[in-house]
Order: sequence, then C-alpha cells, then structure tokens
Amino acid sequence: MKQNLADWLQEESIKGNCLLICGSDDCLALTQNLISICQQKLVGFNYRHSFTADRYFNLNEINDIIVSNSLFGDKNFIELSFKTKPNIEQARQLLAILPILDENNFLCISLEKLDKKDLAQEWFATLQSQASYININGDYAEGFAWAQYIFTKNGFSIDPEALETILNLNQNNFAQLYQEINKLCLLFGSPYHITLHDIKNNLLDNAQYNVFALSTAYLSGNLPMVKKIFANVCQSIDEAILVIWNLGEDLRKLIQIKGRVRQNSNFRSAIDGLRIWGEGINHFQAAHQRISYTQLLVYFDRLAQVDLTIKGVKSGDPLVLLENLIINICLGR
Repeated sequence: MKQNLADWLQEESIKGNCLLICGSDDCLALTQNLISICQQKLVGFNYRHSFTADRYFNLNEINDIIVSNSLFGDKNFIELSFKTKPNIEQARQLLAILPILDENNFLCISLEKLDKKDLAQEWFATLQSQASYININGDYAEGFAWAQYIFTKNGFSIDPEALETILNLNQNNFAQLYQEINKLCLLFGSPYHITLHDIKNNLLDNAQYNVFALSTAYLSGNLPMVKKIFANVCQSIDEAILVIWNLGEDLRKLIQIKGRVRQNSNFRSAIDGLRIWGEGINHFQAAHQRISYTQLLVYFDRLAQVDLTIKGVKSGDPLVLLENLIINICLGR
C-alpha cells in the first residue's frame, strides 16, 4: 500500500511486517533516517540485521534468519538496502520471503536505482501490494514534513517562516538539512520554540560560506558574492571536488529546464520534479534567462577539463580553472 511520507511519519505504529522505501541517491540521508524511525516505532525489535545488496547478493541469509527465529522467538528488524537494481533471481527470492514474515520478523527494503520502467514491472507491483510503500521524491513537502517531525520528536516547535528558511538554506541536500536540525536541537534545550531570529543568529552566518551558498550566488549572477564565497569554500582539491559535483548537478538541471521550456514555455512546469523550491526557483530562472543552451554545453566541457586536471591527466591549476568557470557562469559568457 503506497503511503504519503507526511502521513507515515504521523502514524504511531507500523502496519504490517514489511516497509518498502524507494528514493534516489540524493535522498540517501532521508532514507536512512526513515529506516531508523521505522525501527523506533516497532516495539521490542531489538535485533537489527543490516544487509547491503549488490547484483551478486543472495537473499538466503535473510531467509535463514527468519526461519531460525521460530526456535528462539527473537524480534528481528532486517534492513535490506539495494545499491543496484534487483536481478531476476533476487526479485524471486524477495517475493518468496514476504509470506514467511510474521510478528517477530520485520523487513525494511530500500531501493535506489529504480526508474519508471522498473516500477511498472510485475515483481515490483507484487512487492508493493504486500508492503507499506513510500516513494521518496526529495521535494519541498517531504523536507518540510521530515524536518517538522524531527523537531517535534525532540520536543521543539518552530515558526513556519523559520522552517521555510532552513529548507531554503539546505535544499537538495538532506544530509546537511539533518545536520542543521540536530545543531539547533543541541543549541536549545527542549521544550523550546524556534523562531526566525534563532535561525538568523545560528545558521545564516554559517550558511553564508558553503557550497550551496556558492550555487545561489553564481545562479543569481552575484559576482562579488561568488568571489567572496569561492575564496572561503574552495581552498583545497577536496573542497573543489564537492564544488564540481554540485556545479555539475546545477548544469544538468539547467539543461533539462532548457529542453522542457522548448516544449512548454511555463517555467514552473519546466522545473517540476527537479527538486527546486523556494528562493531556488528565482535563482534557476535567472540563470536560465542569462545562459544559452550552447553555453551550458561549453560549461560542461570546461567542467570536465577541470576534473581531468584534478586527476592529473591534464596540466593546470584546477582551482584557478574552476574559479574562472564559475565566474563565466555567473556572468553568462
């Protein structure tokens, strides 16, 4: 049975003995936290077994845990994370496990690599029909529900404006969002009501100089801020790698937006499903208007050249090349 994330978080107990979570790599932090929340909601399931499945993984070990449980009566929480798409044999084994689950064995399955074609296959439809199913999109609504749940669980309430600000500061990065929430929970003893003033005093200064603030600066075309932030966040090769990854994601989204706008001139429709929300909508719209499709392809090529210099394949200073590329993106040239 497919469930909405917000509704699932509000449920006090878990229905059934299997939970299926589907989400992209970008939502890994959210998926992992949902698995922990799931175990917390299950009373008495103190034995946690974690398995990471690749294409060669055999599910017989999980089957053995469930079967042997009848001898000891332990309550087992079994976590199975697929890092690749389940192959035919794994899908068959997975469906064979579902009927032998009982009140002492709970199976939590997370899948990261499924596309629309995979979701339409018969084995997945059978699995979905026999488990509680949450499909993570990584959008604003899910971030809002998740953040609000964590604050409430820790004894905090928060102004809507404050929560919106946190989400805008950390959009597209659930790992960072989780860190910021935990930081606020540690700063203030519960019970406590978090205000926008608290956010500005404790998070905005720290967020001023990070990779995602740099993204905001070059997308919106703010050259002075680009230079200022770049000098603070990109002083080593390790930091450059993170900037390159985030820049590549932004360029991919802009290319997708360009393609969609050609078919539908409505910009809001063009960003649907790209996990762009809040102030980020205006920033991407500014970049879309400033940068042509041809320029985006040139930027991608230059980004690849920076990556090659980091790997030592090409000569040059990767930090200088990266800074020049970001400046060009900011200016749209």
